[in-house]
Amino acid sequence: MEKHERNKRLFKIFGFILLGVGAVFTIVGFVSFFQSFFYGDFPEQFWCCMIGLPCMGGGGTLLSIGFRREIARYLQKEHAPVVNEAAKDMTPAVKTVVSAVKEELSDDNKRICACGTVNDSESNFCKGCGKRLVGTCASCGATVPSDAEYCPKCGEKL
Repeated sequence: MEKHERNKRLFKIFGFILLGVGAVFTIVGFVSFFQSFFYGDFPEQFWCCMIGLPCMGGGGTLLSIGFRREIARYLQKEHAPVVNEAAKDMTPAVKTVVSAVKEELSDDNKRICACGTVNDSESNFCKGCGKRLVGTCASCGATVPSDAEYCPKCGEKL
């Protein structure tokens, strides 16, 4: 753990150094570039931007690695209340949907096919895929679902 903390500290130190050096080089390059328009000369230090911009990017990357835990804690504290509030707002709607689905699935007047289509209780074939929905028990003559392995009335194997 101590090595990890030392590495994080190094990332932070080198990140700030690279960011600062990159900012100085970038400023020098842009000043040279814009002064060339004013004086009509060639921008002699514009090459500094080619060094400064990548240094700033590398410094920002090192800082984001060094401060990752702190950033994650901040984001957690920012987002958790929003997510909890959204969950509270959505709970009644979710309960309504769940109860409607339960009611539809538990309705004894419906037959549900393996394909997921809900059919009327009188249907012998699925209106979605055409698969047979009911069969007859050879032992007692009861109507049984087509995918049943045993008769729900007498318990005989189908």
